[in-house]
Parts: sequence; structure tokens; C-alpha cells
Amino acid sequence: MSAPVPTTAETIAAAMDPWARLNGPCDLYDQLEAHFGRERAVILWSDACRIHDTNQPT
Repeated sequence: MSAPVPTTAETIAAAMDPWARLNGPCDLYDQLEAHFGRERAVILWSDACRIHDTNQPT
């Protein structure tokens, strides 16, 4: 069973790595699109990726 779908860019960014470890082939973006629709998923994913990349250690 998949984890609940995060609903904000911040929670999506925080969930990216743990989601991949816990849910394997169940892609987080696909879940966002199914939950919010394509237009909103693209916006959330773009914002979340920016946050996620900014928070990565250098």
C-alpha cells in the first residue's frame, strides 16, 4: 500500500527520497497527477523539485 499523497510543494519535496524507498515502482509524480490532475501536479512537482534540489548537500 502506498503512503498518503503529499499535498504541498514542501511536503512533496520532503517525501521524494523516502517515497522512492518505500513505494518502489509507484512513482510519486504519477500519484500527484492522479490526485490533483495534470496541471496542478506539474506546478507542485516543479516547485517541489526546486525545493528538493536546494536542500541537497553539496
